[in-house]
Amino acid sequence: LSAGTEIGLVREITGLMRNRPIILAGETTIRQLSGVIAQASLLVCNDSAPMHIAAALGTPTVAIFGPSKSVETGPYGRNHLVVEETFACRASCDESRCTNKHHHACMESISLEDVFEGVEQQMGRMKTMATKNDLKKRDSASQIHCSINRGADCLHKECKG
Repeated sequence: LSAGTEIGLVREITGLMRNRPIILAGETTIRQLSGVIAQASLLVCNDSAPMHIAAALGTPTVAIFGPSKSVETGPYGRNHLVVEETFACRASCDESRCTNKHHHACMESISLEDVFEGVEQQMGRMKTMATKNDLKKRDSASQIHCSINRGADCLHKECKG
């Protein structure tokens, strides 16, 4: 997912991948992009429109921040993790203006391992949440079953009394 102007970079990156992804760079409208993001289990992205769409839709996100400031631009919500490095110059820099001697060192200092660690943390959170949701669903189903059967056919200790 990216702008059509980035197709060269997208092809370069995907050319290095063992499993070929579906390339949608420049192929979606905002509505279609939102639909793809809504169906995603996890979105790894930079500070961008897709990040904000994911946050609005509740899609878990690993957001990579360089010179922009995550405290100012999100992603907002509990399902998101930010990967960024601390540089003193970030207070006065942004995407179009960098005051660091090494231009955008804050972005270049983020390693692939940093991003993978963020993805692993998010997947761990998602697994924990899925387990909690499954338990809640089972508890709800048991409560419904017990209230319908009024304990007559129920095998739960609580219903057998």
